[in-house]
Amino acid sequence: MDLKAEINAIKIIDHHAHIMDPFYWNDALGQAPPFPPEIHGLDLPKPHTSLGKTSKLIPMFRELYDFADSAVTDENKAQLQDAYNASKADEPALYHRVMDLAGIELIGELGLSRPILPPGLDPERFRLVAFTDGLIIPLDNTALMKPLMKSENFIKLAQIATENLKKDLDWHPTSFDDYLRFIAAVVERLKEQGVIALKSSCGYWRGLDFEVVGEDEAREIYDSKDNSPARYKRLQDYLQIKVMWECGRVGLPFQMHTGAGGQEGFMRGNNPTLLDKLVWHADTNRCTMVMLHGGFPYCHEAGFMVASFGQRPRPLYLDTSIMWMDHPTPGAQSLKNVLREWLEWGIAPQLVYGSDATSPFKLWISALTFREDLCAVLRDMVEESLLTEDQALTMAHQILRGNSERIYGLQEAVSQHVDNSSTPLIDCTPDSV
Repeated sequence: MDLKAEINAIKIIDHHAHIMDPFYWNDALGQAPPFPPEIHGLDLPKPHTSLGKTSKLIPMFRELYDFADSAVTDENKAQLQDAYNASKADEPALYHRVMDLAGIELIGELGLSRPILPPGLDPERFRLVAFTDGLIIPLDNTALMKPLMKSENFIKLAQIATENLKKDLDWHPTSFDDYLRFIAAVVERLKEQGVIALKSSCGYWRGLDFEVVGEDEAREIYDSKDNSPARYKRLQDYLQIKVMWECGRVGLPFQMHTGAGGQEGFMRGNNPTLLDKLVWHADTNRCTMVMLHGGFPYCHEAGFMVASFGQRPRPLYLDTSIMWMDHPTPGAQSLKNVLREWLEWGIAPQLVYGSDATSPFKLWISALTFREDLCAVLRDMVEESLLTEDQALTMAHQILRGNSERIYGLQEAVSQHVDNSSTPLIDCTPDSV
């Protein structure tokens, strides 16, 4: 078996991406995302960019923009930027083309402001994930917005997304019990609208340390409108479990941000081990939960959590997003080591491919680099007689698409729009694989 060719032929389901993310920021706040322009724009090599990443970017530029040079220089940078700006005139077409070239069949897109796709994206190749942080912060949130930029912006987005849901349902809760019914109605409506999962980004503004809180205490905090930090957090803890219970009831998976990219000021607030009480709670055990970003840099802890959850009625899942997209050196040995550890622990059936990509280039880089590392790690395990080639190929299929098909019920939605016999444009694995 040519393991390399077989893995390259698997069409990816990227379950977590931010395609045309500025659309949602403009829709909600009337502004571009408050991040450096390159996050959503042209990904140019920098002095510290690894040779591995540069070796992938140059062929991308050549394919997309007829870039003739072997390196990006001060002299040709403006020409490349002009070509990229021109391609953005039809940005959906640019994404569709990159998906084809990178061997990506389907994308799960996070709808930050409301559950709609940016205009022009092919609805047959995209599925929506709803941003639902606002459901757990029903009181005055002024204090939550200070003093951190990410906190302020994500709270604003969360509030607007929830207000849009209230308008959609024509429902303006008047009591604690009415608010709980509203949460149930929101989850049901999102399911009816075809959303494949809900997502929390609370790691950006409060951290993952959820506690078990009784209904009476939560009711008292809600009724008294007590938004003092300690008390308001207790209400959020209760409501998060309520949201996940409703997801389990209707069969919607739930995605939780973990690890890198979280709240400024402390990384430990995004350590996935803080989710223990949440994921073991009796009211969440029907909810399929996906921990995003592999818990990076807490990858060892996240992998162990997933490996030890065999007693749950539904397993806990772990995704790869952001790690292979924007690691300082994509394809670094450290990432291969993480992937090897996860596979040795036997959690391939619980690993889900995602990119977290915010630009066409990050979407492509992540897919190419992850395939490369997956090929290399599985090859080594085969050569060490830890796996047969058939087992290795099964694992690759599970991670790149099969687990997403199962989690999100996509079996009938995929394999209709892409030629599955083709391989990605840029050869993504070393010749020795």
